[in-house]
Amino acid sequence: MEIDDDKKALEIQKLKEENNRLLSVGTKTVFSYIPYEQLNKLWIMGDFTDWEPKEMTKTKDVFTYQTVLLKGFKYYYCYNSQDSFYVDFNSEYELNQKNNQSNNYLILPNQNYSEEVKLFDFKEKCILFFIY
Repeated sequence: MEIDDDKKALEIQKLKEENNRLLSVGTKTVFSYIPYEQLNKLWIMGDFTDWEPKEMTKTKDVFTYQTVLLKGFKYYYCYNSQDSFYVDFNSEYELNQKNNQSNNYLILPNQNYSEEVKLFDFKEKCILFFIY
């Protein structure tokens, strides 16, 4: 009985150490979006905002939002403007079983890159991820 308790305690300690290490590996991520129609305001919402809309900054026709995300996870998100939802179908997307909507997603690999830029081609709209 004591051996099982000791084994569980060691496993818990390992998990705590691993979580502490993961929490220290955040990645600055900038989402940029050019909508296919003229918009004055745009919000981004997703797993990383607890699905609460966060206003994006507009520069000319490009909307941007900056946050820090943890590596090694998959993040779902979409855009919102005046009760309309936008998904960039030219980027990675899938049906999210939680809300039964199509959402874009981003997977941050659990690797250390000094700089990585992903540019997805667009016809009517595009999205850029700058990951530092």
